[in-house]
Amino acid sequence: MSQYCNYKDHDEGKIIGVCTNLNCKYRGGLCINCLKEFHRNHSQVYLLDLNGLQQNWQQKFKTYGKLKSLQQHFNRVKSVLDDMIVRFNIEVQEQNFENYSLSKLKDLTEKLAYLGLIEQYINPLEDLIQRIYAQIKSVKDLSIIQLRFSNELKSDNIYLNIEGSIASTSDESFGFVLCETGVNKESQVQEFTFKILKMDWIALGIIHKDQVPSNKKKFDIWENSQHGCYLIDSLGKVFSPGETNNSKNKFKLKKDDIITVKVDKTKKNVLWTNQNQQQLEMMEFDVSQSICPMVCLRKSDVQVISQT
Repeated sequence: MSQYCNYKDHDEGKIIGVCTNLNCKYRGGLCINCLKEFHRNHSQVYLLDLNGLQQNWQQKFKTYGKLKSLQQHFNRVKSVLDDMIVRFNIEVQEQNFENYSLSKLKDLTEKLAYLGLIEQYINPLEDLIQRIYAQIKSVKDLSIIQLRFSNELKSDNIYLNIEGSIASTSDESFGFVLCETGVNKESQVQEFTFKILKMDWIALGIIHKDQVPSNKKKFDIWENSQHGCYLIDSLGKVFSPGETNNSKNKFKLKKDDIITVKVDKTKKNVLWTNQNQQQLEMMEFDVSQSICPMVCLRKSDVQVISQT
């Protein structure tokens, strides 16, 4: 393989293998420096050299074949059910059976008899299909990229755990961190859920991505009302561009609270829900610009739980 690493300070090291851990933000090709910096705590089962990658591909190719075979089985089942729906259709408009001809009565009674035989299998089949669907959906859900904090779009005093799911700071300085994926341009409604693990001061919400300051030490949401943020904080204040910036409200945060931030482009608003206290707060925002979930914190820890 003639590919080389493109991470800063890795000196274009030669790619020696791959990481296959779905929870790792650095999964994919890796060099020796990647291995030391990003993957040192991984189980070896996720780390493959190029020979291991070849073997893994061969094994997973068989799995892919089984997946296609499963699809064919379901298509055959669907074909049989389609035929039965047509064959045993008793959705008659006229139910005055006294006026039926002998041939129509024979046709109807045959359908009813066959449906009587089928009746005993319907509930078990329905339960089986629901279980199969639930299993397939759970596998599909595992393939969804989990929301993480960004190691690049944060202030220097914010530290992330190796999975990027927890942001922490222990000093008195204000810090901020954005989430990696941002708000999908194609999605009209998205939700982001956070849990407060430790708190001195925290603010949660969204920011216009192009207004993330290049000088991260001079980011001000109190005096500068053009910061591009829509936030609520643990002291019961709201921050937004314009005259209402840094104003009081009743929505407050505390340790162990679980907060969902719902971004709705169709309604042009963002909604905060405190799942522990059943509190709600809503704010309108400019939908014409690219936005990202954001957390500001001081001497606090926060965990990003999910994205839907």
